[in-house]
Amino acid sequence: MRGLAMRHAAALTALLLLGLFARSFYLRWQMLLASPYPLGVDGYFYPIQLRALLEQGQLAYPASPLAFWLMAPLAAATDPITGAKLGAALAGAAVVWPAYALGARLGQRRVAGLAAAVVAVSSTGSLMLTVDFVKNSFGVCAGLAALAALLAALERPSSRWRLALAALAFAAALATHKMAAGLVLLAGLPALIAWAWQRGGRALRVGGAALALGVVGLVVAGALAPARFLSLAQLDLLRGVVTGTWRWDAPALVVGTYQLPLDGEAWKAGLACALAAVALLGASRWGATREPRPRPEVTALTWALLGLGLLLAWPALAVEDPQGLGFRLRLVAFVPMAAAAAVLVGQGAALGLALGDRWAASAGQAAAGAVLLVLLVLGLGLWVARAPARLTRGVVYAHPAMIAAVRGLASAVPRGELVLVSERHLAFMVTWYARVDTAVHPARPPRHRWRLMPLAFIGERTPMARALAAARRNPALPPPRGFHAMHRDGLVLVSEDTWPWILEQLPPAARRYYEEWRSL
Repeated sequence: MRGLAMRHAAALTALLLLGLFARSFYLRWQMLLASPYPLGVDGYFYPIQLRALLEQGQLAYPASPLAFWLMAPLAAATDPITGAKLGAALAGAAVVWPAYALGARLGQRRVAGLAAAVVAVSSTGSLMLTVDFVKNSFGVCAGLAALAALLAALERPSSRWRLALAALAFAAALATHKMAAGLVLLAGLPALIAWAWQRGGRALRVGGAALALGVVGLVVAGALAPARFLSLAQLDLLRGVVTGTWRWDAPALVVGTYQLPLDGEAWKAGLACALAAVALLGASRWGATREPRPRPEVTALTWALLGLGLLLAWPALAVEDPQGLGFRLRLVAFVPMAAAAAVLVGQGAALGLALGDRWAASAGQAAAGAVLLVLLVLGLGLWVARAPARLTRGVVYAHPAMIAAVRGLASAVPRGELVLVSERHLAFMVTWYARVDTAVHPARPPRHRWRLMPLAFIGERTPMARALAAARRNPALPPPRGFHAMHRDGLVLVSEDTWPWILEQLPPAARRYYEEWRSL
């Protein structure tokens, strides 16, 4: 009878996870279909990479390759833009599976895994990854899967297939995204050390050897391909990450007057992790549950993730740089929040069953357990229903008029020359439509370079706008060319031969600004 009930519970859990996945995929797909063009600052980066894979068999830009390999069949069956959107929606929704697998181990029951899956897949941060950080979305899946596989392997180290699966999952995380590899190291190393220390003897030697081998492999991979894999150079990102401006609302990103709050998930994660820490300390101190104590590696991994959640809520975390570590960490605040949810639900369920042991007869215990399970599932369903179906802030859309302007560059820039662009989003758009080389920082000699500036970089009735107008009137200069149909300075291409003359027309402050070429 007990075996039948467990099979029914497993089947019900699988159906709930499948429903979560299907619902999340549908919502993400509809959100991405809001525009026929790629969304987000890096929206065109992914089609460029997929087009290069299909046409040349290699990536256009050096990057961790696994996510693009996985999306390539989708792009081949449709087109690079559609394939990238399908991959983004699938990766974002697929987080339910590894989140469940890890959460069930952290919370020691299936409903805890469901809680982790619900929190992860319905978070605002997860939606942001689908729109603008697709590779991170794949990376979160790979990282959570690697941590779950690691716990499974350490639980039964004699199982070769579990060990092989853990090694494969770690390799997948390493090949998917640097953040995924960092997450596995942050939470996985304490788990491995705790397991080896508790078992002692041969396990300590094996764990030490595995740790040394992993570190050597990471160092070698990072040294050979630092743009593709986690390397020692990433340690520089830690500098100043916790000494930024104090902001108690813990936004994900602050650039000038613009803030990306991301629904306050950083401080929510911190609060959830603090509550989970209290629950764990209470359970270990007073033995409020009838459950066996979790294994040392599970405890170590849990505390590592809870510590990460508390760090992300730190008010002085530096989030002023869109390429900085603080912003990237707060994007994935839902990971420690999901872990905290698993702990809280697991401890709550265990406490409820323990009270049932004390106050109810055997038949009453079963009824109490069923009622508790129903209440927990209803609570998770309410969480899903209240979760945002789409992002309302932070999404960058490509305007059709700007796309038409960018298409005109194909015949204006000689093949093999570089277009220096003031915005990352615009640079990828130019590469996609015009098939020309772009950069956001000066990289080649001036004779091989052009400058491309949108109106947001030029400004209206500014010294730069007046200098461009004067350059157009000067017959001795190659004239700046406007490509935007709605504004003369909507998108302006300037020859590098003309650029020094334009700079000379600017007042000192404006000249310094444009000489530095402060790209976004």
